[in-house]
Amino acid sequence: MIVSQRRHRLILVLVLAAVCLLSSFLEAKAAQASPNEAVVQMLQNGAAAMHQGKPADAEGYFRQAVAADPTLPDAYFGLGMAQLREGKAEESERALARALELNPKMTGAHMFLGIAQYQSNQIDAAIASLQEEVKAQPENVEAPYLAGHR
Repeated sequence: MIVSQRRHRLILVLVLAAVCLLSSFLEAKAAQASPNEAVVQMLQNGAAAMHQGKPADAEGYFRQAVAADPTLPDAYFGLGMAQLREGKAEESERALARALELNPKMTGAHMFLGIAQYQSNQIDAAIASLQEEVKAQPENVEAPYLAGHR
């Protein structure tokens, strides 16, 4: 029971850390030249809403970004993170899986896909996703812990 509570706390901490990372990442991405400034603004608005603790608003902005540019993995990643924060694990899985289809090396995407799968009680899939994160990002210290490598 204590281990389960610790894992749930760690997952919450990781999601909150991801919100901060997502915000920084999207702000840096938006600072780069972009062919579609409207999509960049949607991403920035979504990141800001996540940072302000408004995942439902963020989800709306990221959905707009996905609709405007369905080839942008960052939009799907943001959408998946917002949905994960809202407790919509199955929807989050779909968005994060799509982000990984578009960019298989997206930092953190395997880890958060694993968290979404864990929340959907897909333990084997969650472990596999977390192991993929360990392979892709060996410096990520949280992924091995969540995958069960102590």
